[in-house]
Amino acid sequence: MDDLTDFEREGFFEVSSLGVFTHVNNNYGEFLNVFYRLNKIAWSFQYEMTVPKPTVDIRRAWCAILYARTLNFVQAAVILSTKGMRVQADTQHRCALETFFKLGALKNDPQFIVDYDLAEQKDHIRQGRAFVSYLRRNSPKDKVLIKRVEASCKAKEYNLIERLKTHRPELFEGRRENEALKKFSVTTEQYARKANRLDMYDLQYRMGSTAVHSDSKSLEDGHFELNEDGTVSAFKNEPHLEDLDMFIHSVCSLVFDAIEFIGQVLECDIPEGELSHIMKALEACHQDTGSVPE
Repeated sequence: MDDLTDFEREGFFEVSSLGVFTHVNNNYGEFLNVFYRLNKIAWSFQYEMTVPKPTVDIRRAWCAILYARTLNFVQAAVILSTKGMRVQADTQHRCALETFFKLGALKNDPQFIVDYDLAEQKDHIRQGRAFVSYLRRNSPKDKVLIKRVEASCKAKEYNLIERLKTHRPELFEGRRENEALKKFSVTTEQYARKANRLDMYDLQYRMGSTAVHSDSKSLEDGHFELNEDGTVSAFKNEPHLEDLDMFIHSVCSLVFDAIEFIGQVLECDIPEGELSHIMKALEACHQDTGSVPE
């Protein structure tokens, strides 16, 4: 994969000269086959589940949605990773972890659905306020729309505060209502802790923040070759295909857990026999390559 002629001119849409597809299949084909088998089971499983209406059981309904969204993010991550777009794949992987942690938290603590719902409501209000700011910057201003959105935000904020007074009264001790509302939050770390997946949070989610937020060090490592004195010797932005086996292993572990979680939440049988065979196949891939799963 030394000929970057097409790639340097066209980017990731034109990589024929690199032989990416051949390289990936020759070096990581067994891992991808395992993922495809697992993904097929996970994907079809969602259509076999009995999902209640949100009005009947909002917790189980939202868990089903979180499961589906997790699978979508995982598939996007694998597709991007096999094209060499590892930074973008890491971003999708991080999104998958976020929805997965929420699924696990709601599975382990049925009462956590209230915190989850309240946090979602607060985010909706924040989005509404942002939309108002956008409308105010426009010229000519749509005053009617601005008033309508502001009124909606105020109504939602009032309802949220009243619910918080019942659910989280400690927030209002020594604080004004707006201060208590500002204080309330549910972090991804809290979701991960509730899901008993803090190791995944620290090792994968937090480490993946460099792909999302583009800090200076990640940009430097990803796009420049540096001399010993720190000067730039070359600009690079080429496919990253190293350690793809470990990436596939990480997303497979996530999918295994997601199937287990949703099975427990909806109280339905999961295909344990098939999953066991796939887990053994994944372990065999590592034995063949001599790599060690994280």
